[in-house]
Amino acid sequence: MALQDCDETVADAAYLVARGVRPLAIVGERLADEFGMIRAMTLLGPYSSDAAIPFVVDHGDGTASWGYSSTAWAIELYRWVRTEEADESRRHQILGLLLGYSPEAIARHLDSLVGRLFTRSGGSGSSQ
Repeated sequence: MALQDCDETVADAAYLVARGVRPLAIVGERLADEFGMIRAMTLLGPYSSDAAIPFVVDHGDGTASWGYSSTAWAIELYRWVRTEEADESRRHQILGLLLGYSPEAIARHLDSLVGRLFTRSGGSGSSQ
């Protein structure tokens, strides 16, 4: 991706969050090294505002993602859903809502995954 394309992607993400189109926008994901996470915050900085808060979240698995959020609590919820063990179906629901998808769109997505998501109900690792 060319630097100009990258700038446009970052600017678009900040704009959509700031205008209330979605509570959270993920701009990128990569290996979680200190230099890369600092670089991500540097890239996000010019487009940040009170309505588009830049963030970098270390997933705890060697990867990190970055983007913008409209509120601090949405960043914390995103961090929780990416780092804690959670039912895959619930993870998809929460991420879908944070990224601005409608409940109907999330339901269609989950229906398309039937038999492919693993749940933790009853302590068994059975698939849904």
